[in-house]
Amino acid sequence: MPQGAFDHEATAFVQLPPEEALHAAPLEAPGHGYVPPMILPLTPVADPQVPPEARLPE
Repeated sequence: MPQGAFDHEATAFVQLPPEEALHAAPLEAPGHGYVPPMILPLTPVADPQVPPEARLPE
């Protein structure tokens, strides 16, 4: 069979995690404690310490 050919009758066997791993959240990556990066807003938030007359007009 040529490499990359699609066989619509193929069967895949997948090894499932052990039973004690089922307490984890579905599709959770290994290595708990991951914190996603903070996404900064596209427009900066106005600084409340800057007086209104010193701010640039929008």
